[in-house]
Amino acid sequence: MKLRQYYIVIALVFVTVVALSILWEFWLEDMIGGSMIHSHKAESKIERWEYVHSIAIFTFISLIIPLFYGRKLIAQQQILHAEISRIAAEDSLTGLYNRRKINELIQHEIERSERYQKGFSVIIMDIDYFKRVNDRHGHLAGDELLKMLAQILLKTIRHTDEVGRWGGEEFVVLCPETNDEGASSLADKIRQNIEHSTFNDYGKQTASFGIACYQEGDTIDNIISHADEALYMAKNAGRNRVEVKC
Repeated sequence: MKLRQYYIVIALVFVTVVALSILWEFWLEDMIGGSMIHSHKAESKIERWEYVHSIAIFTFISLIIPLFYGRKLIAQQQILHAEISRIAAEDSLTGLYNRRKINELIQHEIERSERYQKGFSVIIMDIDYFKRVNDRHGHLAGDELLKMLAQILLKTIRHTDEVGRWGGEEFVVLCPETNDEGASSLADKIRQNIEHSTFNDYGKQTASFGIACYQEGDTIDNIISHADEALYMAKNAGRNRVEVKC
């Protein structure tokens, strides 16, 4: 339950109790009391309103504790829900989005493109000769390298782009409302930043890039498949380059 909904429930409880007390005092009491008790004496309006006021005050005081602790519990629940959502969408090693979340974002862009006729591009990046790092320095060094590359990606992409770890040493950048030229320019900027960076004792590193552009009717699998094909083209052409399949 959201905090606003909880406030509405508390308000409805208060209004309902007060409304029922008014209903009882100004209608039901005389009707029921008069029919069941021959000596029933109707109270004055002042006495009736005093009773209603008493019920309202008592109800308000009674709801203060549920209101305070309920609000606190809902706030904690919202924090917990946000944390669970973050964990479900995050790659535990790099802190980037995971594959599941990237799929969701791509599907959202497909639906948005179909509705508003706006295209987008997907970039797949694969680290060149990553296995050599693991073989020479161990898997912990490989993990450290992945984290460094994730930071380069975050610093290079535009604020409208989304980036995630696709799996292993592959990363995906989602570029909304971006054609092949814009995606190629961004991919080449990332490529240069990686090539010119220093990675501690791991030496120079490079990466290859494949780009696919959304075409009407494409599914997630189609787009990723086209980006993969472009990535293989980049690998086969000598690595450390950008290829496009749009």
